[in-house]
Amino acid sequence: MSKKRTNTPSPTPTASDQKDLGILPSPPNKPQATLEKFAPFILFALAFLLYVLTFGHGFVLDDPMSVELNQYVQKGISGIPDILTSNYRAGVEGANSSGQVYRPLSLIMFAIEHDLAPNSTFLLHFINVLLYAFSAVAVWLLYRALLPNASYLLPFAAAVLFVAHPIHTEVVANIKSRDEILALLFIALSLWACVKYLQQNTIGWLLAMIGSYFLALLSKESAITMIPVFALIAYFVGKRNIVQSATQLLWATIPAALFLGMRYYAITHSTGIDEVSKMDNPIVEAGSILVQWATGFLVLGKYLLMLFVPHPLIYDYSYNAMPLTNFGDFRVLLSILVYIALAIYAFWQLPKRNIVALCILALFCSLSIYSQLILVIGTLFGERLAYLPSLWFCLGIVYVLFSLLNSTQANTQTNNGRQIAMGIVLAISALFGIKTVIRAAEWKNNLSLFSADAPKSPNSVRLNDNLSTELHRQYINPNSTLSPTQKEQLLSDMIKYSKQSLTVAPSPVAYVNIGNAYFAQRKFTDAETNYLKSLEIMPNFGVAKGNLASVYREWGREEGEKNQNVQKAIELLQKSLLYDDQNPTAYNMLGAANGMLQNHAVAIEMFEKSLTLNPNDQTVIKNLIIAYRNTGNTQKAQEYEQKLK
Repeated sequence: MSKKRTNTPSPTPTASDQKDLGILPSPPNKPQATLEKFAPFILFALAFLLYVLTFGHGFVLDDPMSVELNQYVQKGISGIPDILTSNYRAGVEGANSSGQVYRPLSLIMFAIEHDLAPNSTFLLHFINVLLYAFSAVAVWLLYRALLPNASYLLPFAAAVLFVAHPIHTEVVANIKSRDEILALLFIALSLWACVKYLQQNTIGWLLAMIGSYFLALLSKESAITMIPVFALIAYFVGKRNIVQSATQLLWATIPAALFLGMRYYAITHSTGIDEVSKMDNPIVEAGSILVQWATGFLVLGKYLLMLFVPHPLIYDYSYNAMPLTNFGDFRVLLSILVYIALAIYAFWQLPKRNIVALCILALFCSLSIYSQLILVIGTLFGERLAYLPSLWFCLGIVYVLFSLLNSTQANTQTNNGRQIAMGIVLAISALFGIKTVIRAAEWKNNLSLFSADAPKSPNSVRLNDNLSTELHRQYINPNSTLSPTQKEQLLSDMIKYSKQSLTVAPSPVAYVNIGNAYFAQRKFTDAETNYLKSLEIMPNFGVAKGNLASVYREWGREEGEKNQNVQKAIELLQKSLLYDDQNPTAYNMLGAANGMLQNHAVAIEMFEKSLTLNPNDQTVIKNLIIAYRNTGNTQKAQEYEQKLK
């Protein structure tokens, strides 16, 4: 008789047995787990420390137009409704530009900060650095979410490289570039939330994605180029098919549609123009689509090159720092070949859902609006415009490095390849960090920035003109402690950089600056010649007119007082009034000169006009008393005597 068989369960292996059988993973490396836990704090601190010296910096470039010259910002919180319903420069009197630009979020922040500490450059720079530090954390969160199965060292290394990259100095050190910082911060957060939503399918992450992306759009319009990236993430990270990934675009279009509606209302309900000048972007005068596209590919190559080798760093690439080119330029052909190779690799790796392919396609999206291939924007090239592309560059290039050393995946064993890769990234980041600190120091003020950059780009009209203008400001600064020799050197440098500008193109600003230098040296004839040349180029250039009036006035003073050539003085003073007929000093001097020639009636007329413009000028009143007595009109003389204080 057979025995009945019972199904007796096998004894469950102990944890020790499972470990011996290889069923359980080895315990995590505690130091690595600790380092991963503190990675966000390390990145935050690194970003903060790299730019801490900017707290003592002032306004630079167009910072004042975004803060102290913007009437809506100066209203504080009460100016927010105007900011939300106007174009970017509508609050700046006389700006009359950027009519198609709508970036309210940074201006709203500036308005709030104005209520806390009016025009405090310390607070404004502090907030910029703080936001950059938070961006470092957001970038880490995004990188980690995009690579959930990779060694944490890979996204950490990519985030370190991002934080230290010197091409970011313009964005962080320039207060106005708060828009760039905010845009990337909220793009990173929205894409991170997108990954979480794809993983968890919860309404909270969906709302976080939509809300963050809307804030990114309010920060800068170029955030709209990231719409396809939501679909790319759904495909590459969320493992959705192409159709399912395309539906992810629908969520991104909700904030985009709302933003475009707000933008349309703002630009149609505020004044502004949308003209791009040759001096801002020479591509507007390309003359043919082939020249435009060739120059556009050159620009694309320049962006990629600057991401690899951020040197030299220059704050402005306007006319003629990057001359127009054609398809016969080997640099253009090389750029085209590189971008074609990247595109081929990205689409080849598309079915494999390779993260490098995602980075390449996202990089293309972020550069699309800046390439000049689709549309001509207000600037040919800008380092600040490489900020968003660097988000994808840093992750892609570090992933390639780790892949070459077979160290992308997380494991519990010691991996020499991963250590080598990390060491290489840290070494590069250290060099980048040193350059970042040095470059950030150059952004202290206009003089330090212009002095650093003008020699790097001798063919830039604006760089030479800006430096010459700033040198003149230093020369006329009433609080200057410069010696006469140092001041004379300033004038010499003004002429040098202005003449360098004129070798590139006729510039009204360059001629004015040369005139200013000669005026300071009391070389009136040379000053007059250059001011007139400026007006030949720009007939309504107010600065040239005002300065020319001053030259004739001071020249007339010298002819009358020093050379005793009263008739010549009168001629010069009359010329002065042709360019500035509201100057009381010129009328007073003209009255005195006519009085010396016994033309008392004319003298009285001039004194009266002077007094009309400056009613409390005691010197003019005394001159009128003398003039009226010389004509025998004692009654009028007595009337004016009563006005003496």
